[in-house]
Amino acid sequence: MRTHQPAAFPLPAAIPTNPYPLEKERILVHRLVFHQTVKGIEQVDDTCEWLPMPAADMEISHAKLPGLFPRRHAEYIAVRFGYDPSFGKPVRTDDRSGLLDELAFVLGKGQYGRIIINGRRTIEEGSVYVLRTFNLWNTEDASSLSTLNQRITLG
Repeated sequence: MRTHQPAAFPLPAAIPTNPYPLEKERILVHRLVFHQTVKGIEQVDDTCEWLPMPAADMEISHAKLPGLFPRRHAEYIAVRFGYDPSFGKPVRTDDRSGLLDELAFVLGKGQYGRIIINGRRTIEEGSVYVLRTFNLWNTEDASSLSTLNQRITLG
């Protein structure tokens, strides 16, 4: 069933405008979360919002971005990815069997990046497979959204 799901999704039609256009330290985040159980596949999250970024060289640890650690530098945002227990099984490790924590990508101004995470958890009714997709965009406004939406949808 999971292989029949699309790999890329467009941003929601109603992208919120940056509520703080004079604050440059914000990042546009699009979260998608799907659960698969014996009942089928259910979309449980599809939100797009502007999250605050800390000052340069500071990391953001945000409950809405489990396992993702964006850090703003002068001209770019470096995004690290690390294992988070909310992902379920299998536990993600590095080549030395430590918990995964690595640089995923670097975003220059106007660039976006995507991280897709899947995992499995056990509940009373059996196993739940979870697919999370995070799209992050280093921008100050959504004026070039149509171009971004084409790139995200085409994957």
